Amino acid sequence: RTKARNEVVRLAEIWNSAEGLHYVPVVEKIWALGWKVAPTAGGDVHGIFGVENRRMRTGVLAERLTSDAIMQALQARRAYATLEPKLHFEFTLNGSLMGTALDTRPQGELKTKVFVNDPAGAVISKVEIHGGKYETNGGETKMLASLPVGQGKKTVEGAVPNGYDFYYAAVFK
Repeated sequence: RTKARNEVVRLAEIWNSAEGLHYVPVVEKIWALGWKVAPTAGGDVHGIFGVENRRMRTGVLAERLTSDAIMQALQARRAYATLEPKLHFEFTLNGSLMGTALDTRPQGELKTKVFVNDPAGAVISKVEIHGGKYETNGGETKMLASLPVGQGKKTVEGAVPNGYDFYYAAVFK
């Protein structure tokens, strides 16, 4: 891994067949090695049952539904892996949108804001904010905050401690 390679490699497929959470440690390890990638999900579908029978999807947070805007979002790492086919997810840390590589570690507590909505009707129960460290800093990953969501609520906010090399949000029904 080099800085130049981090500018080229932007995505990592973490789900491709099974729909369990056992792939999460894989992306945590990728991040701990210093790779700056967005997690994606692709259905490794063969046979008569196509993608419509699979729940896993890659969500892309694009400004518009055009090929240029989608490519810009992918290059900015504004993508996420989900098991909810219609999930809309946005995550900011101190106002920086998901996918942003911070130049320096911010001081003090960090403000998190998550927008999550499933138009298909799944009720989101909570969002967890996790922080992790590069292997050179110990490689530890831990849950920093659990933010309750619930029926009719789409936006949650909280604060997490600084001192981590990367942060991510996990959404639960």
